[in-house]
Amino acid sequence: MKVVKTLIPIAVVLLFLGIAFAPTITAQQSSTESRTLTIWMPGITDDDFKTQIVVEEEELENIEDAFNEFLDVVEAAMAEGSPGDEKITIEEWDNIKDSTINAVEAVKTVVIAHGGEFPELDIEGYINDCIASIFNPLSWLFGRSPIFSLGRGYVWIPFYDYESFLGWMIRPIFISHTLGFSAVVHINSVPFRIEYADRLGMYRLRTMVFGGIFINLGDVGLDRIMGPVLLIGKGLNKLGPDIP
Repeated sequence: MKVVKTLIPIAVVLLFLGIAFAPTITAQQSSTESRTLTIWMPGITDDDFKTQIVVEEEELENIEDAFNEFLDVVEAAMAEGSPGDEKITIEEWDNIKDSTINAVEAVKTVVIAHGGEFPELDIEGYINDCIASIFNPLSWLFGRSPIFSLGRGYVWIPFYDYESFLGWMIRPIFISHTLGFSAVVHINSVPFRIEYADRLGMYRLRTMVFGGIFINLGDVGLDRIMGPVLLIGKGLNKLGPDIP
């Protein structure tokens, strides 16, 4: 009995010491931030290329810089008084394409640095085809429509298994951009219409039966970790409302 009475005060002291040191431990962990980088290319490589790697803080910053450069280019293209003003010109799309390629190359550099492989794709040609198909009504008539989206936000794929990938993503992909740009073609059922739309800022986006390039530096579950998100390909798309 005496041993129990002696241990209780010691346990209480240890508990309070643990509470006191908890913020310090948390701060140390957050200073060496790392994220899981998910890369997936269903439908555009023979093996539906997929990989996941842990990205360290310096690598995270390099990818963030490339994505921020893209957003600066888009903001300039869509700004009031820009050459295209409300409608993006061909030259502005060329600048958007170049900055997108730089973002993909930044990701490719990180993957190779970790000893991984990156598919030998004509990324420029693929992006050109995607942009061209956005403005080609004939490409809208075969079910899935083009989508071009890049920004920083949260991704949620319902019932997604982090350790496995399916060939085509039949499940819907929900994206909430805190700052992003998207150009999509989507079909409204009531009233029925097919329309092109682009948006810059804070908004929601959904696609399903997606095939193309998917890159996410955040989380695809419910933890809602924000990070750069890139989505270029075809799917059944819906551009949702602005986030208030």
